[in-house]
Amino acid sequence: MASIDAAADVLNGPVNTDRSSSSSTSGQRRSWWPALPTPIKNFVDKFPLITYAPNTPPLRAFQPRNVPTLFITSDLPLVDGISGDPNCAKYQIYFHFLSVPYSTHPATPAASPTLTLPIILPSSTSKTVPISHKHTPKPIVPTSTRLWTYITSLNRSTRHAVPLKDPQVAALLALCDTLLYPAWCILTFPDPTPFLPFLQDHLPLQKSSGAWLGNSQPVREAYSRNADEVLAGARGALDALQEFLLNSGGWEGWFFGGQEPGVADAAVWGFVEGLMRCKWGVMVVGERPELVKWWERVGREVLKRK
Repeated sequence: MASIDAAADVLNGPVNTDRSSSSSTSGQRRSWWPALPTPIKNFVDKFPLITYAPNTPPLRAFQPRNVPTLFITSDLPLVDGISGDPNCAKYQIYFHFLSVPYSTHPATPAASPTLTLPIILPSSTSKTVPISHKHTPKPIVPTSTRLWTYITSLNRSTRHAVPLKDPQVAALLALCDTLLYPAWCILTFPDPTPFLPFLQDHLPLQKSSGAWLGNSQPVREAYSRNADEVLAGARGALDALQEFLLNSGGWEGWFFGGQEPGVADAAVWGFVEGLMRCKWGVMVVGERPELVKWWERVGREVLKRK
């Protein structure tokens, strides 16, 4: 029994008859935080750790606005505030279609989480998007139909446009992305030869003639194919768009018979706008008068062009 009692004394320490001291020791013993070794404690006491407040943002840093901000490529000139990049112009005209106020901000793809433009930063007062920290909205990136869906949500009164989920709209968007966008890239950036090895290695971005291009599948295919084939595909796509338009009531109507402009109209107008800023586009699109008159009509009615 003596050996057991001695072992208990070693494990539990000497018996303390002072109840307050005993309870204090018991509380310390139950603490989950381990005791700091003496050498480390002496070092920390001599060189205390200081936590500094976060740095304030630079004075020129972008600040969220009271309206959605569309970040568009900074390498192409604006005409009537509209970008020359079809992928940016189509979202800009859609904002106008819905009468939703917005702002634009020049950017490079490095500003985008997905390294592609455009992206949308919702307004600082938006309650429909997730918040990152300090009430700053997270950007919405151009994946799938997220940008179309977000812009549409800003004007719930739109009821008479052809919906985004319509199979015809999906087919038209695919036609624009796979046939018209590669042609626009070739016409706008005609000499990507020094960058072809990088494109083939699937780098996220390539810089050609001073402008950044998203490394989308259509772009890679455009520069890996014969330019004549790409432009021939664009001609066929423009023929199909004019046929869709004629079946929808002609240049005075909206695509697929919508009573008001929708996603399909915004996409077509954006790509025609981009093509009409190069000589080939003016010539080839000009051969399709119904499409040209429709494009001009949208410019007059929506952008107040003369």
